[in-house]
Amino acid sequence: MTTIDLIDSAPPAEPQRPLSAGRERALRVRSLKGYESVDGTLLTEPRIEAIRRELQALLRCVQLESGGEPVEIDGFRLRDAANWADYPTSLSDIFWHLSSVCNFGCEFCYEKGNPAGFPIQNLTRMATLDEIKTRLAHYDPDKHTGVFTLRTSINEPFVNPRALEALRLLREKSSRELISFVTNGSLLGEEIVAAMRDLRPIFFNLSMYSIDEQVRRTILNDRRPDRAVRAVTLLREYEIPFMSNVVMWPSIPFDDLDRTVAFLEENRATVVRVCLGGYSRYLEGNFERFEAKDFWPKVVEYVDRLRDRYRVPILIEPNAFVQTSTDAFIDGVVVDSPADEAGLQRGDLVLAVDGRPVRSRTEMMSRVRRSRDAQRYRQPGVAAAAENGAASKTGTVSLLVRRGERTFEVQLDRSLARSMSSYPYREIAAFNDFAYGLVVTDSLRFSSLLEARRLMEKHRAKRVLLLSSMLMEPVVSTMLAKTDAFAGFDVSVRVPENRYFGGSINIGDLLVVSDFVAAVESFRAEGGADPDLVLIPASPFASSPWGRDLTGRPWLDIERNTGLPVALIPCPNLIY
Repeated sequence: MTTIDLIDSAPPAEPQRPLSAGRERALRVRSLKGYESVDGTLLTEPRIEAIRRELQALLRCVQLESGGEPVEIDGFRLRDAANWADYPTSLSDIFWHLSSVCNFGCEFCYEKGNPAGFPIQNLTRMATLDEIKTRLAHYDPDKHTGVFTLRTSINEPFVNPRALEALRLLREKSSRELISFVTNGSLLGEEIVAAMRDLRPIFFNLSMYSIDEQVRRTILNDRRPDRAVRAVTLLREYEIPFMSNVVMWPSIPFDDLDRTVAFLEENRATVVRVCLGGYSRYLEGNFERFEAKDFWPKVVEYVDRLRDRYRVPILIEPNAFVQTSTDAFIDGVVVDSPADEAGLQRGDLVLAVDGRPVRSRTEMMSRVRRSRDAQRYRQPGVAAAAENGAASKTGTVSLLVRRGERTFEVQLDRSLARSMSSYPYREIAAFNDFAYGLVVTDSLRFSSLLEARRLMEKHRAKRVLLLSSMLMEPVVSTMLAKTDAFAGFDVSVRVPENRYFGGSINIGDLLVVSDFVAAVESFRAEGGADPDLVLIPASPFASSPWGRDLTGRPWLDIERNTGLPVALIPCPNLIY
């Protein structure tokens, strides 16, 4: 399989033999070099699937011929890519298409835990520069729209030998838009890293996982464990800003995490994110099965000790496992940033911004972010979300802070000279996610509760079923205890089981339509009257602008299968 090249000047397809009934599922989108699975478009452009169905129905009735000879139809071409260029996208999403190949074989890779028939395709594909050029030709950097995305497995973009050329093409399209991606770093040689200096603004997630050669060889299946480690030192040498992921897994020793964090701090990683490992029931391999409730607390306890020893901000994902409060706590500060220079620390509670009280982390950061031109880092492959709230034109901010029993005020200058001369802060000073060097994890917003109330009023519902997740239900309960958002309504909160993926998966954004349907039926089995309305967070459907879950099913199928009114509560995609 290759790519859907979408070449505007593509030549006509060669005649084919007739489509047999047994090959209907294999009908593909025709490209210049080969085929792209239609399944890869189920989440992002379901009209492609509709075209396939219509063609299949037609070919059951007629036999197409050319020159009196039968032809087989096993694919089709999109004639004009401009007709499909209304999809929310970005330069980062375009770069995402470079490769669906990974040169590692991590024991914990969640892509290997997808069930058969999963629409996010795990097919070997490599984008040509022609495809990248066509996507860029139809990309509007002001509207952030372009040709629809193909959903493929997590990739290593630099496996594609034209990756650096593609990056240069992206930068030619827009000189200011942030380019972000995920890489394991093993192919970031000096030529590529040096070239990145001319491609800024750029910020990416380096999935480091470990610096230990044995761990990298046995757990990551990294055949050249020295190269990714060398890449980190190159990024420091050429002052390219990056963050890093570390996945905690039973076969990775805790002291290895300690050594890896020390190395990343030495080389000035902006943030280190410790991901609590999990697996679906489909993940194969000889690894130690575990329960999240048993393994995760041990990781959190160890990370808390590391946080006391290192300056680099260390975050835990999913954050809701360790932080149910929505209060405006600071999770860390970028080394040598204005926040760091002012003496702010992890655990400080922000009470007010510029004299105005704040109730939550999201409210605090929306006021702190100052520059209208600031870039917001967004991991590719997630539908874009508009930034809320007007931004001040100034570059200073006053924070009222509580630390223990002490309350004090600090003044922050986003362009503080000492900070602007320090790497990595000067490279990320304009990014909204690191305004003033503050590192604050996102959370559920009180506005989501108000939107839920609006939906209840709109549907004139009295008895309501709110479906949350194991991780977010404590957060929702904490928020409800602080507000009367649901006053006057009989609201029952339930947590659907992650039946589709199974295993140790407990993340709400991985719930699918069938999980929600099962949760509704389980609630009905408790007895009592049916709810007037079922409320569900929108985040499990955020990967698709068409409101589809990860299996490609629309959220309206919940309503169709249960016979109950269903509404989605707008909320951020938190990977919770």
